[in-house]
Amino acid sequence: MIYKIKEPKTSIDWENYYLLRWKLLRMNLGLEKGTEKDQFESISYHRIVKYGSNIIGVGRLHFVNEFQAQIRFMAIEIEYRNAGLGRMLIEELIFIAKNRKIEKIFLNSRESAVGFYQKFGFIKIRPVDTKFNINHYLMEKKL
Repeated sequence: MIYKIKEPKTSIDWENYYLLRWKLLRMNLGLEKGTEKDQFESISYHRIVKYGSNIIGVGRLHFVNEFQAQIRFMAIEIEYRNAGLGRMLIEELIFIAKNRKIEKIFLNSRESAVGFYQKFGFIKIRPVDTKFNINHYLMEKKL
């Protein structure tokens, strides 16, 4: 089987997309379902990594203004990490931003993922205070 980066289209894709976001990014923090969504869902570019019919990765890009975009909710199922899927997903989101003539992408990276984003030219700017008990850093990349 081949891994595919796609936009979620069906109701089942959307349901599984949000479930995976919650499972990988919120559940282990003790947060309830619903915390994996924010006010930018309807104006964002959403991507899933599919392996067969299973969604094994998620990521989202939204435009803050005509010059800046933010990547959020990036995650790959643990057993599929280190297979290049995160790379495929981040490259897709950067591609979307470049096509929109965005000048800078930023994100808040968990401390454990800083090295991953640095491979793509993101620079660690400063620690950010989140409501979660995990160290995060503001990172940005000029396009």
